[in-house]
Amino acid sequence: TISPQASYFLWILLLEGLLALLLIVLWRNTTDLKARLLTTGLLLINSSYFLEIHMGQFTFAAISLCCLSLFFPTGALLLCASVLLKPISLAILPALIGQRRYWTHGALAILCVLLLSAPYFLLYPDQWQAFFNANFRPHGGLDPGNYGFVYLVWLLVNDAKATWVLQHWDGLVASFRVLTFLVTALLVLRSHRSANPLLGVAALLLAHFLTYQHVWEHHMSGVVVIGAMLMTIPDRRKAAFAVVLPALLLLALPTPFALLDVTKDASLWDPSLHWPRYAFYVLILPKVLPTMALFLFAVAELFRTQIRPSFSH
Repeated sequence: TISPQASYFLWILLLEGLLALLLIVLWRNTTDLKARLLTTGLLLINSSYFLEIHMGQFTFAAISLCCLSLFFPTGALLLCASVLLKPISLAILPALIGQRRYWTHGALAILCVLLLSAPYFLLYPDQWQAFFNANFRPHGGLDPGNYGFVYLVWLLVNDAKATWVLQHWDGLVASFRVLTFLVTALLVLRSHRSANPLLGVAALLLAHFLTYQHVWEHHMSGVVVIGAMLMTIPDRRKAAFAVVLPALLLLALPTPFALLDVTKDASLWDPSLHWPRYAFYVLILPKVLPTMALFLFAVAELFRTQIRPSFSH
C-alpha cells in the first residue's frame, strides 16, 4: 500500500504534469506571442492552483483533462478521466453533439459513468440520494468561504430584505440553474456548425460555476483553465485582451481574506462575524465578476458566430 504522504506527493506530481501539458497546448495554439506569455504567466501564478495542491483537490485536474480532451487523439480517454474525477464535465455534452469527431468522447464518457457508477448506486440507493442532493439540491454553504454568483445574490437579497425570495430560495436557485444551462446548451447547439468547439465547452462549464451554490476558492483553479483556453480561439485577439486577460488576472490573484481577517486568530470558527458588511462584497466580487465576464464573453462569441461564421471544420 502507498502511505498518505506518498499518495499526496504523487498527486502533486500528476497535477504538475497536467499543468505542464496545459501550458504546452496553450503555447502551441495561441497565435499571438504577447497572449502566450501573459496567459502562461497567469497560469503559473494562479493562487487558487496552489490552494488546490495544498488541499489535495481535483477541480483543476478535472477541468484541465476536459479541455485537453479536445486537442489529442486520445481525448476520449482524457474526458472519461475528467468525468470520473468530477461529473460536471458531462455538462459539455451539448458542445460535442454538433461535432462528429467528438461523438466518441461523449459516448465513452457516458458509458464509463454508467459502468462504474450505476452498479454502486443500485447496491446502495441511499448513496445515490446523497449524491443527487449534493449535486442537484445543494443546501447551505452560504458563507464567506463561498465565491460563487449564487452567494453574491444571497448577500444582495438579504441586504434588500427580500423575504419572498428567501422563502423560495431553493426552488429559485434550482430554476435559475436549469434555465441557464438549457439556454446555454440551446445556444451551443445552434452554433455548432460555425463556432469553435472550445466556445461551447467553455460556456457550458462556466454555466455550471456561475449557477452552482457551492463554489469555493479552489474551484477558481478550474475557472482559470477555462479562461486560458478561451485565449486559443483565433481572430478574437482584441476582445480576448479586453475581457479574458483582465478576468484571468483577477482570478489568479489571491483573495483579500488575509487583509480582512485582522484578528488572525486560528481558534475562531468564523472570523467574518465581526466584519463590516462591505467586507463580504470586497471578498467575493474579484472572483464572481471575472467568472461572469468569461461566461458572457463565451456567450457573446457564440452569438457572433451565428451571424458571421469564423470557424470551419
